[in-house]
Amino acid sequence: MRKRYALSADRENVLEGLIIFMNQGFLGYAAAYILFNEVGIVYATMF
Repeated sequence: MRKRYALSADRENVLEGLIIFMNQGFLGYAAAYILFNEVGIVYATMF
């Protein structure tokens, strides 16, 4: 995808990182819920 768009080199790196790690936040929410129940979700969103 990054070759399809005309982006600068630093923007290409950001786009590549977002594509690779786009689902990273949901794993953190699950871990916070397992460790701290509903309060963990609140803390995770504030962090």
